[in-house]
Formats: sequence, C-alpha cells, structure tokens
Amino acid sequence: MKLLVIGASGLLGSRVAGLASKEHEVYGTCSSHELSLPNSLKLDVTNQEEVKKTVSELKPQAVVNCAAMTNVDGCEREPEKARALNSFAPQYLANACQENECKLVHVSTDYVFDGEKGNYSEKDRVSAKGVYAESKLAAEIAVKTLCADRAIARVSVLYGWKAANMRENFVTWAIKELEAGKRIRLVTDQYTSPTLADNAAEAILAIIDKNERGVFHTCGSTCLDRYSFGLKIAEAFGLDASLIDKTTSKEFEWLAPRPSNSCMLNNETQKRLGVKLYTVEEGLKFMREQKERGDYE
Repeated sequence: MKLLVIGASGLLGSRVAGLASKEHEVYGTCSSHELSLPNSLKLDVTNQEEVKKTVSELKPQAVVNCAAMTNVDGCEREPEKARALNSFAPQYLANACQENECKLVHVSTDYVFDGEKGNYSEKDRVSAKGVYAESKLAAEIAVKTLCADRAIARVSVLYGWKAANMRENFVTWAIKELEAGKRIRLVTDQYTSPTLADNAAEAILAIIDKNERGVFHTCGSTCLDRYSFGLKIAEAFGLDASLIDKTTSKEFEWLAPRPSNSCMLNNETQKRLGVKLYTVEEGLKFMREQKERGDYE
C-alpha cells in the first residue's frame, strides 16, 4: 500500500510513518524540518493547490493527517493561523482524498468535548471551547462532510520519546525537569487520557489495514489528573517525586479554556481495531524499555 503521512516530522506523524514503513510504501510531508524517510517532501498543507497536486500525483491508497497547531494558547493568540492549519488544511485534504478515491484518517483531539462530563464515548455530543478546540471540531465536520472514505482518530496528551527537532511533550518535559532537580507544579483539576504516540500509531494503522470508517478514540486507557500523571512518571523513571507540587488551574494565566475532564472511553475502539490501548503505567514502561535498549531519540 502507498501511504501519505501529513506532518511526518511531529511526534505522532513520525511514529505512524516509521511503523507503516515496515510493510508499506510511505511518503511523509513536513513544512520545514528535514525528514529521515527515504520518500519525504515539503508541503504547505494550508495551500489548497499544493495539497491537491500532491495527492493527485502520488495517488496514495491512504492519507493520515497528523499536522496541527497544537499550542492551545498559541491558537488563541493567532486564530487565523490556527484555523488555516487545523480547519482549512483538513478540508483541502478531504476534498483531495475524495477526488482521488483514497482513505483519509484525520487525527483529532479530546478538546472537541467541553470537559464537563468526562468518560466520553465516540457517540457523545461534542462541544468545543476556545480557538484550538473550535478549529479541530470544524475539521472533524469538514472531513465527515467532504470525504466518504474517512476515519477520525481522537488522541489526548500525546507523549513519547522525541527527536531533537521536536518540542517537549508532557512526559519528556517532566523527566527533563526532574532529572535536573527542578521543582514542577502540576494541576489536580484537569483530567485527560494520556496517549503513547507509538500506541496511537498502531491503532491508526489498524484503521487503515481493516478499512474501517467512523470515529475512534485512539487514546490511552487511564483517566487521571496532571499531578497524578507526574507522580507516575517519577515512579517509572526513578525520579524524585517530592519535587512535584500540587496546584490548580486557577494558578496559571492561560489564555484558552481547558476542559476540566476530557477523558475518553476507548473500549469500542479496542474492540473494533483489535489493538490494546495502553494504560499510563504500560505506556511509561514501554518508554523505559525503549530507553534501556537504546531505542529512543
């Protein structure tokens, strides 16, 4: 199968491309960073003509869109940039995939939920708050409307070992700070379903291999607050948990609203895809074993 990964220089995109390349012919795109993939190309995904030309010339059987502006406060500061990448680009990809009869798997987020309930299933009503959340929800609607052969894979707080050109994720940031002996403050009132990027990539490829359609919660299996997550990171990597202080969201001057509980249920996704989605403990153990083998960035 010929597979096109949009945003292959990011944490999730790199995992999708790397895992898929074991069995498929993989092409990866990025906007600025160099890729280690043999088939890599620069693509401005916010340029409709570029997107159309790339998909029509490559004619992949499937496209995975991992590109996004994920800095939540950054989206609030630069709403036009956020909508260009998070809303319009997926729309262009959906049109191109529909025209070229290829599957589109679009990566979305737990932020499409308002966070008032928690434990959301794929069938629960969405209600986005803030520019980031609204732009990602608009993308889901566009993909569902414009592309018949499509799937939406929702993730939450992606983590995993990163390449040098990637920004820190929650786990690598926490490890770096604690290893340096620095104190960190983590909130107790924001609950999510942290997602190991390697595991999410496995689930996304299962969607393609099984030719599935619809909405999937390809997220981790643990619902917990950031403080508790930090304690588990310290325990998994033998770090000093006493450096972690409790706090609440009120102590941070965030521009954008954060859902208080955006945990997602993944039972149905695991059943449909036949993929085990890791608990936080299992995900951190996976990372620790990668480090012990020297198989990490």
